[in-house]
Formats: sequence, C-alpha cells, structure tokens
Amino acid sequence: MVKIGFTGKYKIVFLFHLILFQPILIGTLQWDLELIFPFLLIFGVLTRFSALSLTILISVAWYSIHADSGYNVCDNGYKLPLILCGNFINLNYAGSRETLLDTLIKKVYPTKSWLKFL
Repeated sequence: MVKIGFTGKYKIVFLFHLILFQPILIGTLQWDLELIFPFLLIFGVLTRFSALSLTILISVAWYSIHADSGYNVCDNGYKLPLILCGNFINLNYAGSRETLLDTLIKKVYPTKSWLKFL
C-alpha cells in the first residue's frame, strides 16, 4: 500500500494494486469502444450517442498523441483525427436520416418518449 497524505493526522491511503490495473482497464475499454461504436454508426443504431462518444474519444487521442506531430497524416499528424472529429460532430447534430435503423424504430414505436434522443 502507498500512503499519500497531508502532514497532519489525516492520511489518504490508496491501494497500489488498483493503480497498476487502471491503464489496462482504460486501454481495453477504449479499444472496445473504437470497435463497437463504428459498427453502431454503420448500422444506424444509437447514432448520436456513438457519434458523441467517438468525438470525445478522438479528441482525447488528438490532444494526447497527434497534436505534437504536425498536420501531415504520414507523420502521425492531426489531419485525420481532425477530419473524423468534424464528421462525428456533424453526425451528432444531424442524427440519423430516413434510411437508418433509428428512424425505422421511431416509425414503429412513435409514442415512446425516450426515442426522441435517438
């Protein structure tokens, strides 16, 4: 156990084994979300939610990895993440159109109040 705290009598104790597993859990979650949300976008299910989640994910990746590399894609630059963020923001505002599954679900169940968020 690692003890981190103040100089007084109050101490904040963190469990060291939880700190070790955190990057593994976050990396696995991020990898899973990068696989699941594009398929949701392709099939048109939860379009706005998945576009917003991917916008946040790509923005964090742009800030932490791509921002220092310049503009060029070949140098792992920020051109492609910037284009993807713009597309996901557009999808978030526009939502799904007539051909996607979100719209078909709204047509089948028009009285459900929670469907207005799709």
